[in-house]
Amino acid sequence: MLPYRDSCVISGGIEVVDQETGEVSYADVYSGKCDYQSASSAIINGVTMAQSARLYIPVMEIALDTNQFVTITSPRGRVIKATILDYQYIEIGKVSGIKINLNETMN
Repeated sequence: MLPYRDSCVISGGIEVVDQETGEVSYADVYSGKCDYQSASSAIINGVTMAQSARLYIPVMEIALDTNQFVTITSPRGRVIKATILDYQYIEIGKVSGIKINLNETMN
């Protein structure tokens, strides 16, 4: 079971336009707890193995799409911004949720 220590907001659903300023923002698709795992790489027998940054959320009832915006806040206040590369609905025993692979994160 993952600890889900981080909090995150996934947006990029419906565009919302401020009538006064004309500024475009996106509606939130998800806002709540998550578990962020940073990108990593290793060299094994001369072969470089790399893993993109990942995010796990403990719900399955949301519709995601690639390139949606993700803002992650760690327990110590670090803010990480990224977009969704791809995702997979997972269910292992009593644990279910969504595994999200992130594009290059932006701090």
